[in-house]
Amino acid sequence: MISNAIGNNTINPPHITQSKNVKEIDEVKNQKSIQDVYESSKEQKKEATGLYKVVKDENGKDKIEYDKIEKKDEKTYYVNTDKVDREIEKLKKLKNEIKNQLAQLSDTESNYEKRQKLEQRLKQLESELSKKNTVSYRQLNSEKHS
Repeated sequence: MISNAIGNNTINPPHITQSKNVKEIDEVKNQKSIQDVYESSKEQKKEATGLYKVVKDENGKDKIEYDKIEKKDEKTYYVNTDKVDREIEKLKKLKNEIKNQLAQLSDTESNYEKRQKLEQRLKQLESELSKKNTVSYRQLNSEKHS
């Protein structure tokens, strides 16, 4: 009630009705706490799905027990890198031959053009060798046999 300053008449405020949504919000606020709870389905297995599970030992302490892994039919593959090895050796030989040719050339103007070509070819070979003389290149280009 609100009292009137002019007289002792009291004014009753009109009755305020709360909407349904406001009431629901108040109910939720009054609840102690709301928590999500995980409930496993009945169809779900109780077995561990990973590689290990925690179990109790004879003393009641937790211990890790590893799951047995069933081995499927494993095939043995043989990898032959002879072809790749020969290719790399051939490139290394060619590189050494070009280096020897460059060492034998004199520094005359007539040999200038030949020297440029040999140096260019040497750079190409070094680049090719750096790409091919790697484990990944050998794996990709090797012959696999079962």
